Amino acid sequence: GAQRVVHYVSPSYEAIWGRPAALLRDEPQSFLDSVHPEDRDDVALHAWGVGSEAVDREFRIVRPEGTVRWVHFRALPVRNDQGEVDRVVAMATDITPRREVADALRRSRDELEQMVDEAPVALVLHQRGQVLKANQVAAAYLGEEHPAAVTRVDLMERIHPDDRALADPLDGTGPRPADRVIRIRTHRGEWVGYRAASVRAVHGNGEPVSFLALWAPHTPASPVSGSGVTDHADALERLFEGAPLGLAVLGPRGSLRRGNARLAGLLGWNEIAPPPGTLTALVRVPGPRRAQAALRAVASGRLDVVHGEVEVEHAAGHRVPLALHLSRLGGGEGEVLVAAEHLGRRRAEDDRRRQSERIEALGRLAGGIAHDFNNLMTVVTGHAELVLEELDDDSDWAADVREIRSAGLRAASLTDQLLTFSRRRGGEPIPLDLGRILREVEPTLRERAGDLVSVSVDIVPGTDRVHADPGLMRRLVDALVDNALAAMPDGGRLKLGLRAGRDPGTVALSVEDSGEGMDPGVLRHMFEPFFTTRPQGHGTGLGLALVHGIVEERDGTIDVRSTKGEGTTVSIRLPAWLGPAPPETPAAEAPDVPEPAEDYPRPTLPELGESPWSTPEPRGFVLVVEDEESVRRLGTRILERGGYRVGTATTGAEAVNRLTGSGPLPDLVVADARLRDLDPNTLVAAIRTVSATLPVLLLSAYDPRDDRLPRGAGIHFLQKPFNGDELEAAVRRALGRG
Repeated sequence: GAQRVVHYVSPSYEAIWGRPAALLRDEPQSFLDSVHPEDRDDVALHAWGVGSEAVDREFRIVRPEGTVRWVHFRALPVRNDQGEVDRVVAMATDITPRREVADALRRSRDELEQMVDEAPVALVLHQRGQVLKANQVAAAYLGEEHPAAVTRVDLMERIHPDDRALADPLDGTGPRPADRVIRIRTHRGEWVGYRAASVRAVHGNGEPVSFLALWAPHTPASPVSGSGVTDHADALERLFEGAPLGLAVLGPRGSLRRGNARLAGLLGWNEIAPPPGTLTALVRVPGPRRAQAALRAVASGRLDVVHGEVEVEHAAGHRVPLALHLSRLGGGEGEVLVAAEHLGRRRAEDDRRRQSERIEALGRLAGGIAHDFNNLMTVVTGHAELVLEELDDDSDWAADVREIRSAGLRAASLTDQLLTFSRRRGGEPIPLDLGRILREVEPTLRERAGDLVSVSVDIVPGTDRVHADPGLMRRLVDALVDNALAAMPDGGRLKLGLRAGRDPGTVALSVEDSGEGMDPGVLRHMFEPFFTTRPQGHGTGLGLALVHGIVEERDGTIDVRSTKGEGTTVSIRLPAWLGPAPPETPAAEAPDVPEPAEDYPRPTLPELGESPWSTPEPRGFVLVVEDEESVRRLGTRILERGGYRVGTATTGAEAVNRLTGSGPLPDLVVADARLRDLDPNTLVAAIRTVSATLPVLLLSAYDPRDDRLPRGAGIHFLQKPFNGDELEAAVRRALGRG
């Protein structure tokens, strides 16, 4: 194809590809050389050879040190005023973590399927006879050559009518045979009896299904014997002893005939505390009598299975919450198999899942409303500032307008906390000296504490390095301090400590107060979103939820100890940074963007009338790109009041067309970071094909450190909502004048 010229490469290229940007500018073909050999032909055809259509692909690259990374590559053709594609803006995102998670899930699923396929017993997953999955042994029992063929079999038609209820615990009708033998009709029409167990399960789609296990063929004509049966018995013994659930075999009166190691661990049985004679006597909730009644119902065959949640006495004297599943074993002795699962772990997992779902829902809510909500707050607070400039400071009207402005800022702060809590705000983690952050905030902390609270900060040297985002760490410390000070309205002591954690390779941050403390009921809910004990209007309930989210994101742990009336200590352990020492101050700007290999030839267009910036103004020309009309008008009014000449564009495409037109370039582009038609990376990349030095000021509802925003020299940020002074100051900084 035509010779390609690379005009601009963002600093993110070097971070993802591990190769210098200059190499790609000087040797465009090196892009394909870095693609994984198995993906190179596809990328050359569909991505590198982009024409008039947009491209969206995922493929692998190989970094110079040999590591393989997955990238999501998108390319967008940009047309000139004649409608011809004269440049292409491309973006790539490192999606390796997402692909690794997907691969891990697939491997886990494959391993589980392999275990089922290779099990020495027949395993069938079915829904009222419709087979969903079967292994090779089940196929052999049913006279099929391959497990896939079993899915075409009507399982209930193969099972003796008298035995179908046993094979389908979802069916509440039909007889309940006392012995655990299911008769299966072979393809030759013979009935063969198998020892069996059938339990309820839940399919991936949430629908109830039945899980049927068959082993040890047994018919009167063919008694159970031989080495094959012995192998099955040995396999079952290994399954019993190595099961991840506590298993026990009980007699009809509750006598413990055997139990596995997992059950002994759950209930503290060992050489010092041997197993009891009767398990049902240890059931404290709902009590031994009801436990014994359930056992008799299963042992007699009146009930097929019984499920329940109980509390059983541990050998150490405390109670253990368990989920129990009772099912009758075969034979005439009325033995019952009991499966026990520790409810504490299940409940903790359920709590984590619910918390994760709440966080995800809040994240979607915050991400959805942040842009539009902060646009509204920008208009409210911005116009409040303009009105205040026209009023006397001591007038009643001015006081009312200040209240409006204050309410708008508080509303924007709530959105900010939601974004942080939901992890949609925060930049890339860097090696960080956490002790330096504590020393930086100490003066402000002492000022906030006032005269009634004594403050001490104790930092053990050499134990304060972590890998985290500095902005989020400051928010974490601020939230903990705020919570501690709120607990000491009448004064007290506040101690911050930083030292090596008890676990090797960790850093421990502690915040201790002598305040009101919390009772167990409050402690259980303290990290829940919107939970607060403060009076209405004195807290959002997001501070500690934010702390929990930040610590969990960094693979840390939180321990809270509190006594009502005595105070609270929050201890946080984070993984220590074991690499090179962090820089003295975190870099505020990304490295400079190199100049393009050559000046981009800008098209010459016929005059379409006077350019919006055709007459130079002393303070400079600013192009405002904003698709929200009220924000665009406000920004234009503020900048014109400050002496700037202002041009406007309502879309990203309109801005790009203006910049590639025949008029002179503006001195600065001020653009919304969330335009409806172009994301900020695409917009900045398009601007850089025109000029590598034109400064860009992005207005964002998100934190400037958000990794979705572009980086590079000449790229500046202003967070919404903003007032007139903040916008003018940001413009002066972007122009290098303040």
